[in-house]
Amino acid sequence: MALLENFSKQNVIWLGGGNKQPSILEENVRVQKCLFIHPWDIMFAAHGLAFSFDFISQHQSILGGLYNCFTDDLSRQVMLKYIEARIYADAKELERLNVLGESEYFPELMNISDNEIFVDCGAYDGDSIESFLDTVDGKYNKIFAFEADLFNCEEFKKKLMNRKNIILFQKAAWNGKAILHFSDRGNMTSSVNENGSIKIEADSIDNVLGCEEVTFIKMDIEGAELNALKGAEKNIKQNKPKLAICAYHKETDLITLPQYILSLNPDYKLYLRHYGDLCTKLILYAI
Repeated sequence: MALLENFSKQNVIWLGGGNKQPSILEENVRVQKCLFIHPWDIMFAAHGLAFSFDFISQHQSILGGLYNCFTDDLSRQVMLKYIEARIYADAKELERLNVLGESEYFPELMNISDNEIFVDCGAYDGDSIESFLDTVDGKYNKIFAFEADLFNCEEFKKKLMNRKNIILFQKAAWNGKAILHFSDRGNMTSSVNENGSIKIEADSIDNVLGCEEVTFIKMDIEGAELNALKGAEKNIKQNKPKLAICAYHKETDLITLPQYILSLNPDYKLYLRHYGDLCTKLILYAI
């Protein structure tokens, strides 16, 4: 599949954000026509998160193969429009593919039961677990949460620790036991970061949960998703849990995450869905 045939090279008009340096984005987008950009997506591009035509060209055959791995037409459309959005820092066409009313991480296609052993990596203050509880009408087997930010953990405890069979681990999900540098911002953007001001404990799902037969794993961990998946290798191979994995934090996530999941268990069916109105919140589902 010739992915580059789907994208024209366009000039960019910067709107909002107060940034007088369009050269930041022009380095990512080589151009001829004009395009209007959402101010938040300008920030997205200015931080080096836009795709370049070179990146797409270099990975064209791999992306073409992954395109054919997705189970439904909507996923394939989302993939193309997501790439386009990341090139041009404009999510308007991508947003048109959002499924209205669909629950992020817990859409109907996941076929969630009332007996899940649910693992939330990047639990933040418990917001995703609250959505999960709403989805299953409060019925579940067990819930395990990984969250490394101390402030977030305290907020989590206020909300959820009075419920049965919910266990919070104040550590990062990783590919094994480690001590890592961490940026503790006290919000949903806290992350493992080599320039982080503190050090935190990290460990793998397989190590921490042992013989638990996990049925559902959600990950939103600011670029650490691939390492955390590697730390769940045993569970994924043996139990084939449902997976809801954020696939937008790193430029290569759209490639490496589905590739790794299928390498562990080729029987997975893969789906892509996008949420919101920015060039982010791309969720990879594996069932």
